[in-house]
Amino acid sequence: MATCNTLILMLLGVACAGAEKLKCQGEGRFPNPNLCGAYYDCTPNNAGGYDMVKDDCRGFAYNSGARHCSEKLCETRIKRSVTSDNHPYSRMCEGLSDGFLCANCKTVVVCVKGQAFIRHCIDNFFCSELAQFGGGVCYPDHPAECKCVSPNDFRVDPYDPQRFFSCRDVGSKPTQYRCPEGMVFDETARECSANDLPPCSTSGTFAKSSNCSEYYTCIAVKNGWLQKHYICGAGTAYNAVTGTCENPCVLLECQNEGRFADPSSKHNYFECYMLGGKLKQLRYTCPETYRWEVLSPGVGKCVEDHGKDLTVRPYGECTMPKDLC
Repeated sequence: MATCNTLILMLLGVACAGAEKLKCQGEGRFPNPNLCGAYYDCTPNNAGGYDMVKDDCRGFAYNSGARHCSEKLCETRIKRSVTSDNHPYSRMCEGLSDGFLCANCKTVVVCVKGQAFIRHCIDNFFCSELAQFGGGVCYPDHPAECKCVSPNDFRVDPYDPQRFFSCRDVGSKPTQYRCPEGMVFDETARECSANDLPPCSTSGTFAKSSNCSEYYTCIAVKNGWLQKHYICGAGTAYNAVTGTCENPCVLLECQNEGRFADPSSKHNYFECYMLGGKLKQLRYTCPETYRWEVLSPGVGKCVEDHGKDLTVRPYGECTMPKDLC
């Protein structure tokens, strides 16, 4: 009997030794070596140490190099169904299949293979997009745009203009609100107002003309139109050709030598050439009343614009934010 007890204790000892104890050595997002797809966030606390929050990739493996969930299934989940996504936030993951985003001050969206999963931040923690975490994370007292910095104030959510919060005092807990559909919060007027989207005249999805990072849908209903406003995830813009939020900087960078159409304007084109072993880029504008016409890949010329060019350009109907690329 004693021999059996000793054997059991030895086996338990091996099991315990095999599980690595997690410890925060610094700030950031780290893989949990004990479980496939698991990771943990280490955020600073008032005691001079770190608070640990454990999470996982909902059945998918965690990519420690890129600091986001990957599209590789964990072996334990291959024969089981993966947790279903949160559909209200699915559009945020269209241009970022895997990553961490901020939907609003209190909500982190985890994109896994194009699906959206959410995490709500606790009191005094707000969604902040930080490089050491690979994107969105619930972080203590940051960013300042999500906090109460003035008494008796109303502030718009920096991630979602449809949301806003009120502040009773400096440092008080923000009270969250949301404007009705089709409206955004105006900090100056301190009220919800109609956004600057044009009225719907045809069904479809369209980029907001003043900002390529925003778009809206128009759906015909019995008594008119149903219009909904959306915001692309960080670092992405609405591509009118593919109908998804994508990284526009890829199309604005030289991949090969030649002359290429500017995806944001029919009047412009790029010339890409090799210099010193690196591709260089120059942007040109066709003469007034002329547009760029593509003749073949990397080849084109300026031709008279008679208004007959119906080519749909990825970002041709909207203005690209200056700090995006």
